[in-house]
Amino acid sequence: MEKSLGEERILYQHEAGRVGAGFQMQGIGEDSSDLRRKKEANAFFRRFQKFQDSNYIQKTPGPMMEGKREGLKNLSSQQLSNLSVSTYFRSCESLGTVPKVPKSIILDAKNDEEGVLSSRVDLEALDMTDTDLEAYQKAIFSEIPILLEKNKVTRKPEKNDVLQLLPAVKIKVLRMGRNRFSDRGLAKFLAGFVQLGKGPKKVFELEEINLQGLTMFSGLSIAKLSAMMGEPQSFPRIVTLNLSGISTLFTQHDHCKLLCENLVKVGTLQELKIADTGLGLVSQATVVLLVQGLGDLLAIKNLDLSSNFIGKDGFVALGKYCEDAQLHELSLNWNSDKPNSYMPPPVYIPPTEDGAPPPPPPKEEAEDEAICYFLEKLNFQNRMEYLSLRGSGLSYAADLVLCEALECNINLVQFDASDNAHGKDGLRCLLRLLISPECGVANLSVAQVREKYYAPGEQFRYNFTDPNGAYSLRLDRPSDRATLKLLHRCAWYFNVKEAAFVDMTLDGASCALPVSEKQTDRGRAYQFTQERGRLNFVFVLDDKPFQEELKKQQGKSPKKGSDEHSLMAPSPAKKAPGGPASGKNVSTLLDYSKLKATLLRFVPLAVLYQNLQSDKEKGVLLEAMAFDMKMKLCHVQFFIEKAPLMTPFIIKTLYSTVHRAEAMQLVSLLPHPSLQRAVRAATSNAVFFNADNPTGRYKLSIENPTDKNMADTLIRLSSWEKQLQEQEDMPEEIKDASQYGDRTCLRNVVLNGKPYRPEELGSDVLQGAIGTLEMDYRTRIFTEQGTSLIQPRTHSLLWRELMDKLFDSDISTLGKVRCFRQISSHLSIDYRQLKEFVLFFARAPKDTNWYSNDQRNAEEIEAADPRVVGGIFVDSDAATYLRSEAFLTLWSRCRDPNSVVMTNTGEFRAIPDTEDDGLLYDPRVFCRAEQRAIVSTLGWLTCLDVRRICDPETNFGGFFELDLGIHEEWVVARIIISLASMEDGDNLINPHWTGARQSTIGGFHVPITWIEELPEFGIFTCQYVHEEPSYVDPEARKELIAKYLPEFEDLIAWRKDEEGKKLVPPSEP
Repeated sequence: MEKSLGEERILYQHEAGRVGAGFQMQGIGEDSSDLRRKKEANAFFRRFQKFQDSNYIQKTPGPMMEGKREGLKNLSSQQLSNLSVSTYFRSCESLGTVPKVPKSIILDAKNDEEGVLSSRVDLEALDMTDTDLEAYQKAIFSEIPILLEKNKVTRKPEKNDVLQLLPAVKIKVLRMGRNRFSDRGLAKFLAGFVQLGKGPKKVFELEEINLQGLTMFSGLSIAKLSAMMGEPQSFPRIVTLNLSGISTLFTQHDHCKLLCENLVKVGTLQELKIADTGLGLVSQATVVLLVQGLGDLLAIKNLDLSSNFIGKDGFVALGKYCEDAQLHELSLNWNSDKPNSYMPPPVYIPPTEDGAPPPPPPKEEAEDEAICYFLEKLNFQNRMEYLSLRGSGLSYAADLVLCEALECNINLVQFDASDNAHGKDGLRCLLRLLISPECGVANLSVAQVREKYYAPGEQFRYNFTDPNGAYSLRLDRPSDRATLKLLHRCAWYFNVKEAAFVDMTLDGASCALPVSEKQTDRGRAYQFTQERGRLNFVFVLDDKPFQEELKKQQGKSPKKGSDEHSLMAPSPAKKAPGGPASGKNVSTLLDYSKLKATLLRFVPLAVLYQNLQSDKEKGVLLEAMAFDMKMKLCHVQFFIEKAPLMTPFIIKTLYSTVHRAEAMQLVSLLPHPSLQRAVRAATSNAVFFNADNPTGRYKLSIENPTDKNMADTLIRLSSWEKQLQEQEDMPEEIKDASQYGDRTCLRNVVLNGKPYRPEELGSDVLQGAIGTLEMDYRTRIFTEQGTSLIQPRTHSLLWRELMDKLFDSDISTLGKVRCFRQISSHLSIDYRQLKEFVLFFARAPKDTNWYSNDQRNAEEIEAADPRVVGGIFVDSDAATYLRSEAFLTLWSRCRDPNSVVMTNTGEFRAIPDTEDDGLLYDPRVFCRAEQRAIVSTLGWLTCLDVRRICDPETNFGGFFELDLGIHEEWVVARIIISLASMEDGDNLINPHWTGARQSTIGGFHVPITWIEELPEFGIFTCQYVHEEPSYVDPEARKELIAKYLPEFEDLIAWRKDEEGKKLVPPSEP
């Protein structure tokens, strides 16, 4: 049956046939794996022929030494391997089966230090059956020679000598996975390792047991394996146990209990793999039972629980296990608490009595993923090097928990979070792990990332850039606990501590902060005094405790007007990682929250970007980077080079991450003028934004990352200016001119047609919103140049040259306004120059109408809700009539008193005087619609002309319609009522208040108690006139101006320090 093929003699054919059938090797056109297998067969055959020589094995019996086998010592590894090969082939021939060529019979056989053979049995993925296993068992246990003590000769062992042979062979690795063994055949093989009887126990040297993918592994095999695990004195060195792919391993509770009870006895176990074993499919009790067993195996470093059905109870148990274990590698890929075919049970809905359809069930509050209960405990795993959560259903809530738990894990190198619905908000959290210098992640995988749909307002979003705002957290939810930890960490970093948490209540009752931090040998740990209930509070990073701490450290107070140590003004500052801000290393909020792509941290980011396959995945990553990162032009160029077809999208998305000086160069990277125009249109709000003069109107698209960054910038600017007004060392109290009495500069905030108050915009609405955001900004800070307290006025020659350029330019009128805004912060003008600039643009027709962007219907407004209003706009296109826009552009640069600008002209004054003409209420400059738009943007307290309150062309003819629920309109009503009580005559005409009871006799009369106790609800309307010119009291009007209306001279003088340094607004880090 044998054939000679040149110098090769072939005994074995893998495809089919009896032992001894020949085949002809073909070198061309064959698969490489088949060719390799045939070469292995030829090598085995040559070794088999060589072994036929009886003189091949030279035995040199020497003197017996106690406890040693000299005969085995003198056998080489090659000789024993050849011996096992020949026995295996002869066993297959006697059993009439086709042999499976294994990777080796005794692989890497070698003599250890004691001269005893150690081996690795590798039968993995050979498609072997019970017959093959029986033949292979004989090859291992039946043909190894034994040196007899008496006659010093070798003999074949008997059946009962198998247990005596195993310690001599010292099988350290046993791999039998991915074969077709039956439960009975495998149990028969494992029975050789189970010692029965009361005799002395043999000590086996097994270190690795791999039974992966044995689908028939069931009750008999589980019993034998459990018996092996239950004898730790016989198996003192088991390090690795791989039972992955045995889909029925944990589907029966008694089998699970038996295995777990014996598994806990293997104290040396360091690597456990039980992926795809049906864990948790029948009940979460199996997961809890396994984790309880693992609780005594704290030496485990590698744990694989992938492709199972772990639910909330199981993850909670795993979290408790992580508090004590020290894992180095953890895999939880493709875990779910239900199988793919799972369908929720039907719910019976009883019919209504009248036969009408039943009402919809109440909307339940979104719950966190079950895995979040485990992820929040990963902060204890400070030695973890590898974490894999591929396809584990991670979304934003889980990513936020991971960001908090792993933020300070310096040992974590590789993190696989691919095939999850992170979305751009979830990737923002993961990017903080990749870029942060305090986290060691160098290889992050988010392949197959995708968005997850959330209904508006369904999912809370934590704002890393500006965490100030109102919070309502459930302490039983991991993502809310992570939010509280992040806020706690931020407050303690800036030494604000408990003072940052204002108006804190737990289930409606006042309480203290329920979380505290402590440092342990396992890293940072948090303790919660309460883990249930709803916690409500307002988070405010106040400068006062921050400045007090600086005074203690420096021994003196910071200089007035300097933002070198201002918490909310993110000017360039050195950061002290891992510790609180102090001294010269003080960090501002933007330094703390923004991620800077340094060279060291950009490399893993570039690898992450290159590993993403589709443009859609790269787009999600780019949108995530746009919110929290600061990059250089070269970084953006790298992204464009790797995905040139996405160039317009990359520039629009990452425009806000590049410094303003370099951002203008991004547009030039586009190859075609049409693409350049499209990108300029999408980034126009950022291009023409001037942080030194932000006063104006803004319409931003939340989906546009550039506009979203603009919204965050305006919110930070407002917070910074608010804290400047609240400084304790101000020369005198700065009057509050805000819209709602909160000292913010934001006004008329409207999101998708619904007005909001500024405090609702940060963390509660903006982070999870979509659509269009409209807001107005009115600044109180003037950037000064030079060393004097008040900047010198712009020279008339310079102003004339600027106006000549304005006339000669051929760009659009809208472009001229925008370009002037860019240089406005360098100007210091008077009201005449402001008027000249305004008159350059076309005046709107006298009968032009106006409209509000508040799109709510009257029935949508609840009486108990806080009053909010929208902005007023001129009813025309945004590029034709621009006088109101031009006025807003340079108003904050006018150094004349506000009372001079916000008045009418001498021609229209009821009481003639010699004062200069005003601007705002000049009917020859602005129509009524433009005046209302300006008043809506700057506010009543800025535009109210008290000195000429009764003039027909001022304050819209003296007709007032004031909402007493709005702070600034309430103040105007108080000024009017106070002035009416101070001036003689009947001044208030046709007063009306919607909060008064209906009366059929007479009309509404203003109560005298309103002078001291003015109500804060209802709409108050009236007209203020003077009955006689002699009744006008100018001194009384000046007194009310000084008492209620803001002027900016004090603030301008206060903000200059002794060295003449200027305050840098929080726009550019």
